[in-house]
Amino acid sequence: MRYKKKSLLFIYQFVTICFLLLSGCTYFAPKYKTPSVKTPDNWQFGNRNKPTNLPILYWWKSFNNNQLNKAIDLALQYNTSVLLAKNNIEQAQAQLDTVALNWVPGVNFLSGLMNSNSSLSLDGFTLPAANSTVGFIGFIPQYTLNIFNNITRYRQAKYLLEMAKADFKSVRLTVIGKVVTAYFISVAAKDKLVLLNEARNDMLQLYATKKAAVDQGFGSQIAVNGLWAKINDLQGQISLCQQNLIHAKNALRYLLGETPGGYVINITLSAFNPNQIIPGNLPASVIAERPDLIAAESKLKAANEGIAINSSLLMPTLNVSAFFAKIHTLGSGDQISSTINSKSLYASSILSPTIFGTIHQSKKAYNHAEIVYIDMINNVLHEVDNALESHHSLIEKYQYNVTAQQAATGNLKISKALYRKGLISFNTYLDSKIQNTFARLMVLQSRLDALISDIAVYQALGGGYNYHAEESHTAKKDKIDVQKAKK
Repeated sequence: MRYKKKSLLFIYQFVTICFLLLSGCTYFAPKYKTPSVKTPDNWQFGNRNKPTNLPILYWWKSFNNNQLNKAIDLALQYNTSVLLAKNNIEQAQAQLDTVALNWVPGVNFLSGLMNSNSSLSLDGFTLPAANSTVGFIGFIPQYTLNIFNNITRYRQAKYLLEMAKADFKSVRLTVIGKVVTAYFISVAAKDKLVLLNEARNDMLQLYATKKAAVDQGFGSQIAVNGLWAKINDLQGQISLCQQNLIHAKNALRYLLGETPGGYVINITLSAFNPNQIIPGNLPASVIAERPDLIAAESKLKAANEGIAINSSLLMPTLNVSAFFAKIHTLGSGDQISSTINSKSLYASSILSPTIFGTIHQSKKAYNHAEIVYIDMINNVLHEVDNALESHHSLIEKYQYNVTAQQAATGNLKISKALYRKGLISFNTYLDSKIQNTFARLMVLQSRLDALISDIAVYQALGGGYNYHAEESHTAKKDKIDVQKAKK
């Protein structure tokens, strides 16, 4: 009966201390409040299209290219940035699990054998051991915790895990954009190289006929020299284009987790329509769904919990321990066995001036995270607004360039017909052909710029980060045709 009362008293003391510690949580825990940031009601460039669910907006599929889709699937599986971001999630989860284990008590086991002429002291108990051999075995359950500290550390670890998951989505979104950009640049460089060589061959033919005329005393040497200068300038552009093509293919292979090498592309840039439908999501919607902003706010919440964690150092630490041991003593022909059974419960607190400095430091860390978060929101608003305006301008430029190229193509048809009838010279026909080639080069470049502006808009809006390769088809690295290329 007496033992039962002691147990009830022990439990009562334990519950009372827990209640007192938890009651202090409200006082020390700062309440998180999302920073107030003024956002515009709409973008400067009015977009009247319907809004869409941005996380599942798989915009690259609208280009209807299986090779591009497969490249994105591969990148999301093998790109090192994606793998590192995934590993960060695993680390954050492991940290959360570690913090959760703080609630589990520890147990120390001990055993031994002693032959001594002196007394034996074991966990506060003194046993006579003159000319005796003492054997003992026991264990010490021990529970030391700061309840408020454990709670806030667990919340902080959860926010850091949320941040890692949002960062992972943001990295995936960035990698998707880089893959599509590298693919378009590779296709454009291949097409540009064809057009530059075509222009150079026509200019060399024109140069040969004009030089022959000058050698016979007709025409102008100045015009011939000018044409030769243009040919050499064009040759320089060809060399640069060859370099850009190799760099773009290497960049694409790097994004796919491959070593430098070739990448077979059997399509032209004209197959991709840059005039895509841009969703009309409003600023508030974009801010709420951008994964990098979600990560930034999770980091801010974790910093807020950091204040609570350091404040918890002022709270008492609860210590619960017990000692159970079986002791067997041999001495002077007698054998003595005894049992030790003890329990303890106490709370300790350390009051150090450095704790207040640590709390102040954590508040400044929170202020820093808050400034970063607000700046990121402002930067995102500018990024989207600029991307929408650039997209509109580049689409207009592309359309004007297409109109100009159509005019040049019309002139070439007329020149070709006139030349066949003998109404114009071969040189005049070549001039018209060269002008048409340069007009095609201009359209190629403006198409590429417009396509990249598509990517920039979708990236700024945060579209497509919830995509998973298994939703479409499984990308197998050993079957992709990039391995077969040698150029």
